[in-house]
Amino acid sequence: MSKKFKMEGILAKDGNIQLYDERVVMFPPTIISILGSIYGDAAQPLLRFLGKRMGRKLAEVWEGKMEPSNLKEMTDLFVSMSSTAGWGEFEVPSISDNEIVINLKNNVAIKEKVNFICYFLAGYFVGFGEFVFHRARVHETKCSVIDSFEYCQFVIKKIELDL
Repeated sequence: MSKKFKMEGILAKDGNIQLYDERVVMFPPTIISILGSIYGDAAQPLLRFLGKRMGRKLAEVWEGKMEPSNLKEMTDLFVSMSSTAGWGEFEVPSISDNEIVINLKNNVAIKEKVNFICYFLAGYFVGFGEFVFHRARVHETKCSVIDSFEYCQFVIKKIELDL
């Protein structure tokens, strides 16, 4: 593996890449675009589900291995590792006990001309949000892919249960 590619917990040998002892594969973001082109807007639930599973799994693994002590550390860890994965540059402009705002600059969807990435990423943040808040909802409030914003913005909100 190239010395330029260094990420906490990654081990690569003999065509096998492991992230904290679990085998992973890297895929081009055009796979998401292909799924979207096959199903059109009906791909949204599928891509959100796949993103949710991935976001939840990564949050579980990173929390278990890195042991952050609070919500801010966990969020910083999650966005830092996610930025390293190539989706773009994630930033957290605000965080509270009920809401996390995440901005994405240099979204891979723009440079690679890939559609439907934001559906996947919204699901990705639902997975993370459900890990840290137990129940969460995610809204993309700004989209640099569709509109002329400088970044995409995802708002993760904790859902309170009324019993």
